[in-house]
Amino acid sequence: MATEISTVRDWECPQLESEIEIIAEQPAPISILIVDDEDSARELCRDVVLECGFHGQLASTTEQALETLDDHPVDILLTDLRVPNLGGLELLQRVRKLYPQVGCWF
Repeated sequence: MATEISTVRDWECPQLESEIEIIAEQPAPISILIVDDEDSARELCRDVVLECGFHGQLASTTEQALETLDDHPVDILLTDLRVPNLGGLELLQRVRKLYPQVGCWF
């Protein structure tokens, strides 16, 4: 007795299909890049971001932050003003110029 295996196209499950449609309609979580050279401050910010349901990325220097922005788009940049390399204000200026769609907080 052979067992017939259906393809994805042949398979139907209305309940699952409606759940997938609902998930697809929901916006992706907001992505926040946290830049701080102090581990404890960076991790605390990350914990708050995750607790709020957002996606968090971390950088400890402005160089890391710019590399992250090149590789992974984010919605918001949250930076300390006193951060190694360029400093927080210079980072904000560059991000506003290179990535005008990114909201910047300090």
